[in-house]
Amino acid sequence: MSRKLWLLPLLLLILAAAARAEEDPVVGKVGSADLKASEVLTPLDRELYQLSLVMKRDVFLGRARSMVSARLDQYVVDTLLLQRAEATLSDEAKRDIDLQMEEYRAQLASAEAGGNVAGTTPETRAAELQRLTEGKRRRLMIQAYLKREVTPRIKVEAAELEAYFERVKST
Repeated sequence: MSRKLWLLPLLLLILAAAARAEEDPVVGKVGSADLKASEVLTPLDRELYQLSLVMKRDVFLGRARSMVSARLDQYVVDTLLLQRAEATLSDEAKRDIDLQMEEYRAQLASAEAGGNVAGTTPETRAAELQRLTEGKRRRLMIQAYLKREVTPRIKVEAAELEAYFERVKST
């Protein structure tokens, strides 16, 4: 691949990221939450860029569509679970999450002081820290909700596991 063609995918990703940063359109709703394009696309930027360097166009487009679809599915599920968690978790459970978040923020601040957080400008570092803390809080809320509401309702008996094992083993 010529040097100029190699730079094309990088240029396209930079332009796409810049366009998303300036104008992040709402592309849908999940429950009561707005779904913005960046919430689906930004987490995939690095991987899509790497794939664009090694795949043929048609293969890349198919893979990219699959990745975006999977990311969208995961985002919808997480957002709906988060909404249920926010509506049903007790104040005590939310306080526990707040305490965990304080510890996490302290860890991030310590890592930033040590130069371990990516970013070259204070604005970039602040945006990255915000993204990390929001993601962590989402995960903690969802985990607490699943632990309280979903996991206790799932019952798998040892006999069911044994029957499954024998069924799979015999095929």
